[in-house]
Order: sequence, then C-alpha cells, then structure tokens
Amino acid sequence: MSCTFYEFCSFRSVTLYVKVKLYIYYSFLKHLLTDIGNSWTAGQRVNVTNDPSSFIWILQTSNYYAKLPINYDGWILREPNNNGGHEYCLVQVQYVNYFWQDRSCADRNVFFCEIDIA
Repeated sequence: MSCTFYEFCSFRSVTLYVKVKLYIYYSFLKHLLTDIGNSWTAGQRVNVTNDPSSFIWILQTSNYYAKLPINYDGWILREPNNNGGHEYCLVQVQYVNYFWQDRSCADRNVFFCEIDIA
C-alpha cells in the first residue's frame, strides 16, 4: 500500500521518520511532537489481523527498501483494531500521550522524513 507521506520521503531518497526501537526514542519524539498533533510513523499493517505483530516498519527510499520488525510496544489499549477494515498505517496520537493507533492512511497528520548522515 502506497501512501502520499511515504512517497514524499521516498522520492527525496530519505525514509519516513519514526522507527521506535526503544522507549528512549519514544520519549524524545513525544517531547519533539508536543503541541504539533498526531504524526505518522513508518509502521504499516502487513496482514489483516488485529494483533500488534501485524505491523512492521517499512523503510523506503528511491534506492532502498526494508521491512523491519517492531520491537517496542507503544499501542493504546485495544489497538490495533482495524476499525472499518481500512486502518493500515500507524500513527502517534497526541491526546493519549503519543501512544500508537492504527488509522486509515488517507487521514491527514504531520510526518517527518529521516536522513541517514552516517
């Protein structure tokens, strides 16, 4: 599934930001996003179950593509739930302290692109 925010970053040879690996990354992002609103992550659903393992990090640029497991659990209680059968993208939700929820990829939220300078 291709989303415009993924394409925006990919066409610039950078990846969609937010691969939360550890709680420390979550804490940093929570501070960064204060008062900005909900934000997209690089998490996408890969199957239709409501299990958190149905999501992975998708890292994609114009010349690189990778699927990585999500090793940090930041889900809101009773999420992911695939409400309406079309929630394939992972968003950090402001009103619940930036924990995660599955949402339709067509929703409008802020996003960040990440560049590897190493």
